[in-house]
Amino acid sequence: RYDLWHTERLEVPPGLTGLWQVEARGDIDFDERVRRDIAYVRNRSLALDLSILLRTIPAVLLQRGAY
Repeated sequence: RYDLWHTERLEVPPGLTGLWQVEARGDIDFDERVRRDIAYVRNRSLALDLSILLRTIPAVLLQRGAY
């Protein structure tokens, strides 16, 4: 169940990766994930998308925050 403020994250379709996935992965709670998703929604750009994609590779390979 979402709180009302959580719904802003639904303004963009889900993707393969995201800001919280490359910055903190499993190390943060749901509300912080939503905050980072909202930060992405409010600041989305091609440069931010490319940054997230490039940061996904080491996050996955190094298994940072993965359980």
